[in-house]
Amino acid sequence: MAGGQLSDQIWYWGNVDKSMVSEIMQDQPEGTFMVRDASSPGDYTLTVRFGGHTKLVRIHVYKGRCGFALESLTHDSVVSLIEFYRTRSLKCYNAQLDVCLKYPLPRRKNSVRAIETVSLPASVSPPLPAFNPDWELRLGLERLRIYQTSVDRAARLFDAVHEEKKMADDLHYEYTQAVDLDRKVKQLEDVLSTLQSCRESNDETDPKRVHTFKANSELVEKSIKKLKEEREFVVDRRARVAKIIEDLEQASAHAKERLVSCHNTRNQSYTELYKKGVPKHKLGETIEHATSMLEKETMQASELLADIPLTWEPEQ
Repeated sequence: MAGGQLSDQIWYWGNVDKSMVSEIMQDQPEGTFMVRDASSPGDYTLTVRFGGHTKLVRIHVYKGRCGFALESLTHDSVVSLIEFYRTRSLKCYNAQLDVCLKYPLPRRKNSVRAIETVSLPASVSPPLPAFNPDWELRLGLERLRIYQTSVDRAARLFDAVHEEKKMADDLHYEYTQAVDLDRKVKQLEDVLSTLQSCRESNDETDPKRVHTFKANSELVEKSIKKLKEEREFVVDRRARVAKIIEDLEQASAHAKERLVSCHNTRNQSYTELYKKGVPKHKLGETIEHATSMLEKETMQASELLADIPLTWEPEQ
C-alpha cells in the first residue's frame, strides 16, 4: 500500500477550477495526470492526457474505500489507487483508456505579474480615433457581433447546465425508484423469525436438523446485513445527488438570467441599427459570423468568459 496523505501529493490540486486544469493540461505529454476535488462532496476527479485529449475519470469514495466504479471500490485510499496505476494501464478499468499515470502534474503557485503604468502629463490628451464616413456603422456592427457572441455563449452554457441537471434528476429518480429495500429486509426478518420459531419447537437433539436450521439462519442474517448496507449506500448517494441538484438549480437560474439579459441587449442593438437604416442582410451576416466564430471556442473558454463584460468603446 502506498503511504502518505493525499494533501501531500504533488499531483493533488484540491478544489481547483476545472477550466484552469484543462488549459494547463492541453500541451502536456501523454500520461500526464493530476487529481482534483469533484463536484460531488467526498469524491475526486482524475484528469489524464491520452490520445491527444484530456480525459476525466471520476474517483468514487465510500466508507473508506475508493475506486473508478461504485461496484469495484478496490483501494483504501486515493493515494493507493493512483500509485497502483502508475505502473499499470487504465485499460484495467476502461478498455478504451490504455495509458499509465506516468507524469504527475505539480500544482503551480499563482504568479502575479506587476504591470508598470506610464503616467502622461496632464496637458497631454489621449489621441482621438480617426473617424471616417462609415465609422459609426462599423462600430455599431462590431457591438452587435459582441452582443451576439454573448448570446451564443450564454445559450451554450445554459444548455450544458440544463443537460447536467437532467442527468442528475434521472439519477436521483433511479435511486428513489430503486427496489424497496426496507420491504425486503422486513421479509427476511420474518423468515428469520420463522426459522427460529421452528427450531425452538422441534427436537433439538437431531444434529442434522439443528445444523440445517443454524445454516439457514446464518444465510438469512447475512442477506439482511447486505441489504441494510445497500440501503445505507442508496440513502447516502441519494442525499449526495440531491445536493448536486440543488447546486445545479442555482446554476441553471443564473444561466437563464444571463441568457435573457444577453438576448435583450442584442435585440436592442439590432433594433437601433435597423432603425438607422442598416439592411437586414448586413445585420444577419454579422450575427451569422459571430455564431460561426463561437463554434470554435472550447467549453472551458466559454465558462471562463461568460460573466466577463464584453465591451468595445473606441470613442471613449
